[in-house]
Amino acid sequence: MNTETRKVLILDDDSDMQIFLSNLLEADGFSPIIGENSHDGLSKALKEKPDLIILDVPMPEKRGIQIHHTLKHDKRFKHIPVIIISPLDKKTLQQYQRTIKGYNDQDMAEPEAYLKKPLETEEILDLVRKFVTRGKNTDDMIQRNQ
Repeated sequence: MNTETRKVLILDDDSDMQIFLSNLLEADGFSPIIGENSHDGLSKALKEKPDLIILDVPMPEKRGIQIHHTLKHDKRFKHIPVIIISPLDKKTLQQYQRTIKGYNDQDMAEPEAYLKKPLETEEILDLVRKFVTRGKNTDDMIQRNQ
């Protein structure tokens, strides 16, 4: 399986960010999938089986933190790497999780990466390539051992 067929689910309610990330990923040979809210995103994650999820934190309905918690505590999704993007720095976001949402350290699964907005083009592409390639190597090993 090559990079052209690798799927990246973009879960963000901001249409400008959807377009930016979708165009960026498509130009680099990935297949972007757009999820506009928590229900749509989880449904597409289940149906499309993406190789990576880019998840925005501030979203309507179920917040990105809650979606991440669901992803990392559900056996159908927990193997999918997640890059969290947020206008908050990582420390502030972690404090928010503990204080506002009441998550303890055991509940809070770390994302594979965290990026503060505004996003840098090369930084996001480097991370996507890193996690999708790592997933590809795992897929290759599984196929060889079958």
